[in-house]
Formats: sequence, structure tokens, C-alpha cells
Amino acid sequence: MFVKNRNDRKILHLSWIYGVYFRFTLAEIERNRYLDRIVVSLPSAEVIREIHHSLRSYLARRIPDAVSIG
Repeated sequence: MFVKNRNDRKILHLSWIYGVYFRFTLAEIERNRYLDRIVVSLPSAEVIREIHHSLRSYLARRIPDAVSIG
């Protein structure tokens, strides 16, 4: 994968969530709304919405008491 621009880098950073092992760290990512803050800065597109939903679902499975999918 080649990072060609700032948005590519943001999407790459979003993918790192799948590599986070500790639930505490995932909970902190959620508590600080890092995922949502990055997604809001990306262009509005269906693929971005799908990525966002997929990541929110993943967080909900990993830390079910701390995440609401919305």
C-alpha cells in the first residue's frame, strides 16, 4: 500500500486499531473519540462510512461495555 496523501495516512492509522491488543487501550481510543475525530476529517464517501462502521463494530465486540454503535 502506498500512502499518497494525508487522507491515505489517516486511513492507514485507522487500520492500526485492529493491531491493538489491550482492551484498556481500545477503551481509551473510544473515550477520547480518536476514531470519530479521524473519520470526520475524511471526505464524506460511502467507503469511509463502511470503514467507520466496521471499526465501530470491532470496538463494540472488543469492549462491549464502553461502545455504542451509532
